[in-house]
Amino acid sequence: MNEADRIALRRRYAQERDKRLRPDGNDQYLELMGRFSHLLDDPYAPRTERDPRRDHVTFAFVGGGFAGLVTGASLKEAGLRDVRIVEKGGGFGGTWYWNRYPGAQCDTSAMIYMPLLEETGHVPSERYAHAPEIRAHCDRIARQYGLYDDVLFHTEVTDLEWDASRARWIVRTNRADEFTAQFVGIGTGPLHVAKLPGIPGIEDFEGHAFHTSRWDYAYTGGDPDGAPMDRLAGQRVAIIGTGATAVQCVPHLARACRALFVFQRTPSSVDVRDNRPIDPGWFAEVAAPGWQERWLENFVANMAAAEYPEEDLVNDGWTDLAKRIRGRITAPRSGPAGLQDLLDDFEIADFEKMSEIRARVDAIVTDQPTAQRLKAWYRQLCKRPCFHDEYLGAYNLPSVHLVDTDGQGVERITPAGVMVAGVEYPVDCIIYASGFEVGTEATRRYGFDMAGRDGRKLSDYWSDGMRSMHGVHVHGFPNAFHVQLWQGGNVIANVPHNLTDAAKTVAAVVSHMAEGGSDVVEVTREAEDAWMELLIANPVMTSFLADCTPGYYNNEGHFDGRQSPLGGGYREGAPAYFRYIRRWREAGDFAGLEFSRPCLRSGPLLDAGREQVHHLGDARRAQVGPPGGGIDPAQVGLAVELRQRVEERRRGGVGLERGGDVVRQIAALRALGSQFNDHLVADGDARIAHPHRGHGERPSAVARRDRPADLPSVDRAAYEMLSFGAPGLVRVKRNRDDRAAPGTGTDAGTEPLKAHDLIVARPPRCAALAGRARSRSGRGSPGTRSRAASKGPGPRWPGPRPRCPRRPRPGLRPRRGCPGRRPDPGRAAGAGRPR
Repeated sequence: MNEADRIALRRRYAQERDKRLRPDGNDQYLELMGRFSHLLDDPYAPRTERDPRRDHVTFAFVGGGFAGLVTGASLKEAGLRDVRIVEKGGGFGGTWYWNRYPGAQCDTSAMIYMPLLEETGHVPSERYAHAPEIRAHCDRIARQYGLYDDVLFHTEVTDLEWDASRARWIVRTNRADEFTAQFVGIGTGPLHVAKLPGIPGIEDFEGHAFHTSRWDYAYTGGDPDGAPMDRLAGQRVAIIGTGATAVQCVPHLARACRALFVFQRTPSSVDVRDNRPIDPGWFAEVAAPGWQERWLENFVANMAAAEYPEEDLVNDGWTDLAKRIRGRITAPRSGPAGLQDLLDDFEIADFEKMSEIRARVDAIVTDQPTAQRLKAWYRQLCKRPCFHDEYLGAYNLPSVHLVDTDGQGVERITPAGVMVAGVEYPVDCIIYASGFEVGTEATRRYGFDMAGRDGRKLSDYWSDGMRSMHGVHVHGFPNAFHVQLWQGGNVIANVPHNLTDAAKTVAAVVSHMAEGGSDVVEVTREAEDAWMELLIANPVMTSFLADCTPGYYNNEGHFDGRQSPLGGGYREGAPAYFRYIRRWREAGDFAGLEFSRPCLRSGPLLDAGREQVHHLGDARRAQVGPPGGGIDPAQVGLAVELRQRVEERRRGGVGLERGGDVVRQIAALRALGSQFNDHLVADGDARIAHPHRGHGERPSAVARRDRPADLPSVDRAAYEMLSFGAPGLVRVKRNRDDRAAPGTGTDAGTEPLKAHDLIVARPPRCAALAGRARSRSGRGSPGTRSRAASKGPGPRWPGPRPRCPRRPRPGLRPRRGCPGRRPDPGRAAGAGRPR
């Protein structure tokens, strides 16, 4: 291609771009509200009535698409069982739940597009799987990982509010739910809020109309599995839009309608798809352990011009352009290549590729005026590339009519049809293939605003654009994870790759918190700022997007260059990002994140299904038997919580407290968590939680009245779990008369651990420790009396102070109440001793 040809193409591209520029940008589209709100109704599943939720979960995730599925699966694999997904649809799948239009299929290889293939053992039936198979795979993931156990379908989150006093999120929904969660994840995705073109008169149409994301098979006939749309045989149908959705459904409509009118503002670039079945024998050879991860890494490497992989496993239209660019860059030169040489190589490779795509139109479409109107005059990556083997051929059918608007769009909708350039086209049905909101504000797409620390709204924090670290963590919004593609790898050609990687990050952080006993995680502002510096738009890419024809890649042509309309990605490219983030996770210190433990924990990590308790001390787990026999997991979890508070006191992490504070904290956990529907009773020498115990009842009475069966196989594990990290601080023992009593640091004579034995006992305490204590007035929780509070880092033990067993040394005047120790000279005069 010579210089004159390149100049001519640049001029043609600019002309086509300028005629499509609009001052209203994203505002040209309408939200589906008011008289259009019925277009949001779910035609695929009936809504089931249920009672509002008022409980607590460990992890709540907003969105049941790929993001929610892979994050839920990663959390379950990490051992967290308490995961709730909130989804506005009637099933899992996200975009693939809604997109059931005829011909819907992925336009990226199913080998890398469908997540968790290796984990589920599913073999894609074809190179580019159709929607029913993808939707079935979503269901497969949900069932395999138990995500149906706690899911709220047909439910939309309306508000997320951080409650700093309890270190948890308050989740409110449109179905009167108001529950709490220690962690929240947001994975609503960019393709779920349907939009309509803001065409004058759109509300005046008297025929039938629907959006492609809510396909009306009751009107068209057929079904999502491909049955013929037999009810359109005598109908005149208009479809407005020629993006990826229209490219897939037009061939099916063309075969079903009496007349199909395709209204086009900007033609798509449509390359060869070459779809074909996947041979099981070939797949068996390919599917060695770790195969999908290798394919994912190979795809992003082949998509990057700066990477030089030895092979191209996917080898399709997506990777072809990058290979062309690399071919030109590595071609022999007379001298070293400069920046302008590299830019020229990029441009020439793109011009050659798009010239081939335009030539393909001429080779397929027989009517030359129609063929000319179907040609895309822009660089391939300015708009979403499309791939299809039947779309262009549909225009050879006599029933299909292309109505090109020369970049201006539809002029008006009339009661009887669609008007373009003063010509009315009468139709019986209008199908809007106008896609989804992408470039609008995140909180508008979410459907809610988040209130983080100090009530700050996410919409305010992102008023100048999205800010994050890794696209996952946002400063000021603790324990919240955003699972999406932007400001991370930003692999637009294969969005699920971004989601599965972000899910690994979420699971790694939550697991780290469980192992270390942390409750709150938040990215520092310094780390977020540093990451944002790495996302500053490359000036080459900025110039490229600014010169593109309008679309959601460049915010409908309103691109100021400050931040990529899609949030941008790691400046060094997707392959470098995935290598970086893998090292960041494996390092284990999670640089940039701050972990903390407030006074009130959010609750134990309990598995209500398998009754599994996480050992928060060293990540060991104690497998607990089924309900009705052995240790009650809720009580074990409660004791673990109480044990955590004692450990914090020992380390000085809680500070000065009244003696009853620990008991009140656990009582609050019980009341807030709803899983602890028991009585908390304070005794003189122990704090014991038992669901069957009445106020003031001694533990021996409970033991005789309600003795659970022994489970010797788990006694030791549970015992170690309760006493991890500081031997002697917690001992759970039983005397021979069945009365629970504090331990003495030895296991001799200890009977098997039972649920009602879960106590926190004070070890022997001598005057040296008592001498550092001050008396402190004030009331504890009900059933307790005032205790002395620890001045130093030592723990404050509930219960009366024991007598010190040591004998006084000769020559020393014993202190009152404990012989053999000098009084603390720094102790305030008149300070009382602990009672």
